[in-house]
Amino acid sequence: MRIFIMSLLIILIVISGGLVIRYAQNAIEMQQKLNNERFKRIKTEESLSFANKKILTLKGEIKKTNIEIQKLNRILKKVKSDNSSLSERLNKANNTIKQLETKIKELVAISTAAKANNTVEEKTMAVPAAK
Repeated sequence: MRIFIMSLLIILIVISGGLVIRYAQNAIEMQQKLNNERFKRIKTEESLSFANKKILTLKGEIKKTNIEIQKLNRILKKVKSDNSSLSERLNKANNTIKQLETKIKELVAISTAAKANNTVEEKTMAVPAAK
């Protein structure tokens, strides 16, 4: 009976040892999975933090770019206004030039007509003196 109990105890100890080893391996595997999950979470948090910083940087750049665009739009409006003003002044100058050219032609025509009249009067005055 003693041998039986000893055999039974040895079998129970071997089975217990096997179970301990098996559960220890399961615990180690679970610990590794937990560590891997923690590592992935930490990496994800770092990536998220980096992405948030990048987003903030890009938002700042967008604000700066929008401000520059507004400045350029103001400059563009001013240039368009100046161009419009210069175009109006050019049109007025061209109209004035046309008016002056017309008056010059009229004056030249009047001057030519006056010279022709003077020449005719001089010829008519010179003819009675010769008789």
